[in-house]
Amino acid sequence: MLNILKRHKDIYASYGETKFFDFLPMIRSQYPNLSDDQIFKEFIGYAAEIIQHSFSFESNPSRIQRQTPNNYLEYITAGVIAEVDGNRDYGITFRSVFNQLTRLTGKKRWLEKTPSHIYHIDKIIHCIPNAKFVEIVRDPRDILASKKTRKDTVWLTDRYRPNQRKRKDYEKAYDPLWDSLAWKSAIRTSNTAKSKFGDSFISVRYEDLVIDPHMWVEKISVFLALDFSSSMLDVSQGIPAEWDKKRTLHPGIVTNSVGRWKKHFLQLILFYVKD
Repeated sequence: MLNILKRHKDIYASYGETKFFDFLPMIRSQYPNLSDDQIFKEFIGYAAEIIQHSFSFESNPSRIQRQTPNNYLEYITAGVIAEVDGNRDYGITFRSVFNQLTRLTGKKRWLEKTPSHIYHIDKIIHCIPNAKFVEIVRDPRDILASKKTRKDTVWLTDRYRPNQRKRKDYEKAYDPLWDSLAWKSAIRTSNTAKSKFGDSFISVRYEDLVIDPHMWVEKISVFLALDFSSSMLDVSQGIPAEWDKKRTLHPGIVTNSVGRWKKHFLQLILFYVKD
């Protein structure tokens, strides 16, 4: 969905998951006093970093300065100061940084995807009152199969360098019981949020989306007040979540991930029965 929507001419999207509201307590401890101009500027650099490069425990705001013109952060900081007008709240400042980056790219709207932000809807609505939420609900069995595959790639492929593997093994957690309970918790949290902010939500089943992407993306575009274009469905040049960077082309929206659990888990069950 991220790659579909970011193909729209008006949309600026974060590179990956910022996890901003997930780690807000940690962020507050790193940047404890935004009334201090120097700390405030450093926080703006950090926010720009995770928007453009996704969250990492190794996030390094100085990378922004190395990869962009010298006046880049100064330009963003000036825009943020004018926009927040003295209200240096962490979430409001994060929103403003996103706004500045969006303007710099000539876009009109911005998009961020962090699934666990479902647990922070109240805070998000407080900081971004006009936020809209697109929720994708997937068969939890296929989610488990996907997480297992991702876990296996840490040690069974050369995708990660040896010094990355221990950290990636931790990040790509896979536990069927825990993950099932987490899915259930997310659904319950979503239902609660929709009961409070229903006009701000639209839900789609993953399986329905990949079977009839044109209909669903057009419906989502109407909800988001975007002009639908069939080019939004051409995600072959995008960077889907499981894209192997060694490839030069991705097949786009496909249905072969529906029912994936049958391949991964039934074989496992048969293996144990046979033994």
